Amino acid sequence: MTRVIIHDVDGGRAHRMAEFWQQAGLECQVVGSAREVARDCDNIVTATWSRRPLLHLPDLRPGSHITSLGADEPGKAELDAQLLQHALVIVDDLDLAMTSGALGTAGLQRRDAAALLGQIIEGTAAARTEPSR
Repeated sequence: MTRVIIHDVDGGRAHRMAEFWQQAGLECQVVGSAREVARDCDNIVTATWSRRPLLHLPDLRPGSHITSLGADEPGKAELDAQLLQHALVIVDDLDLAMTSGALGTAGLQRRDAAALLGQIIEGTAAARTEPSR
């Protein structure tokens, strides 16, 4: 990683994070929306309290990777249901993903999870099936 693009609804917090990464020697840019981050990045991390999707399928570049941490209770939704339906979805806890996480919030089923994170780590499931997915 040599460049970090940051968005936060609190501009001061975004700039403080950018300063932290700049002190670590990385190039940083603060942008005005999650969509702008997705437009310029292949790897995206979301960690929000959002109750409405921040990213939609058309926002992403083909082959993008998203780590979504914020959908950890009912009603939270960082990612649009259509995006999740077209993605290779890997969850850390299937029960939690259904009751409080991205799958259940988006109206998806247990079968919509391609694998569990533990399976990826063990090497018993593939994390990527093709370069664009």
